[in-house]
Amino acid sequence: MELELFASGTPQVISELLAYKVDIAFVTGSPNHKGIIVLNKFSDGLYMVESKNKKSKNTIFGYRETSTHLKYFQKYYKNNISDEYKVTILENYEVLLGCIKVGMGKAFLSKIIIDKYGYTNDLKLTKLAQNECDLETHLVCKEDNIPMIKKYLTKIKL
Repeated sequence: MELELFASGTPQVISELLAYKVDIAFVTGSPNHKGIIVLNKFSDGLYMVESKNKKSKNTIFGYRETSTHLKYFQKYYKNNISDEYKVTILENYEVLLGCIKVGMGKAFLSKIIIDKYGYTNDLKLTKLAQNECDLETHLVCKEDNIPMIKKYLTKIKL
């Protein structure tokens, strides 16, 4: 067996899966594509994060422009906080979290990421309702290309 990793936003990963360039994929939200099946799903524990000690600027930080989390947070921000804001993309979680800590803006991130980089006690974390969008992570494959290790993949916990 050979393992090759490919990381990108959900739309690109689904495109690669549909083109048979990858065999399995982690995607945010329920994939609504004919021919794709869900092998497993995981809850990310998503939070709006902002500075604990400073007033945050009207800026939303995202990891990728095509991020499902960023799109959800933009919708949430516009509907609940302000419809005027800047978006800054930083493809480095440690830098992104550091900017948030000093009040440069807010983001919508997984608790796993916040904990991994040691910012849990440095930020204000607010759990947002997920009823507007399914943001669970799904492990998926093409229904005509089910991996030999399907049983294992359906049982793993992250």
